[in-house]
Amino acid sequence: MNINDKEIVYTYIPPKQDWIDNKPTYSFELYSLLYSVESLKRNFTPNKISLYTTEEICNLFSNEGYFDKLVVLEKGQEYISNQNGGYNHPNMLYKMFTVEDMSQPFLHLDNDLFLNNPHTFDDVHNDILFAYEENVINHQLNDQFYNFYFTTYNQIVRNIPEDSLSSLKRFNPMSAFNCCVFGGDNYELIKKSFNRSNQFFKENYEHLNPIPNMPGFIEQYLQSSYLLEEKSFYYISFLGDLIKQPTDLPRFNEVVEMDKMDKYTPFDAYKNIDKGLVKDIMGYLESPINTHLSFIRWYPPCMIAVYNLLKGMNSKIINKIENIYGKHAWCVDLEGKVNLI
Repeated sequence: MNINDKEIVYTYIPPKQDWIDNKPTYSFELYSLLYSVESLKRNFTPNKISLYTTEEICNLFSNEGYFDKLVVLEKGQEYISNQNGGYNHPNMLYKMFTVEDMSQPFLHLDNDLFLNNPHTFDDVHNDILFAYEENVINHQLNDQFYNFYFTTYNQIVRNIPEDSLSSLKRFNPMSAFNCCVFGGDNYELIKKSFNRSNQFFKENYEHLNPIPNMPGFIEQYLQSSYLLEEKSFYYISFLGDLIKQPTDLPRFNEVVEMDKMDKYTPFDAYKNIDKGLVKDIMGYLESPINTHLSFIRWYPPCMIAVYNLLKGMNSKIINKIENIYGKHAWCVDLEGKVNLI
């Protein structure tokens, strides 16, 4: 797959109330997003890079050289509210609405996906690409990591109006397509499956929003089912093992033994953090592999690692974000400004 002719797209719409009262958590997404862009530019030369976000964040990144196009995303706001995101980010559905705006071949990347392997797309020969397949149903359904998709499906079927069930009549529940990266040359067909999923969501959002993990179901499970009505599974590409999972992180068990970052974490909470652990993660994230941090990005060593990697690339943007939104517990400078072990 040729990436040079594609628009690379990101979406970030922070939850409105959390963006007001939980800056320590949600401002980290800005650092992760920018490091994702830095990784991309270091290894690829895409046609352009776009960000769909809020007016505030558009203004923040205007003239900073990261994005060729900044778009205020207003679609879907009346539907995306009070969601029970479960394991999923509560506002992940905004990127579904971003897809509606695509008018050329594109790849959409998540803010916590770092593409450091310059050969990532060399063996992608189909015109539609997703990150990887998530097997949901087999003979060990209850033991599957992704069985929450099917659990969510059952809840949705019980809660939506009967006349909406016809939208699910050809539902294929075997697998979901992870969307930390997706897109391709056949962007019109991709838009079609996303638009159908958006329509189902908009027609039933009042019944859907209280259901845990509903956003992931709509984006990755329902959408893939709609796509498979139009395109055979064998003509869809996946990056698969080319994307490293959170569990592949160095010293993963040590990382997840810690408490996740939240807005109540004291400013000096990480002054004695294991510097060696953070540097191991930094080395891993800089190596020629592709990493999807996913849930692990909220753990302190990962946040500190991303902060320092970005600082080493562009201290100017770090200073700008800190001047506006402040420094937080995970803003630990490994160069010695904080007393580390």
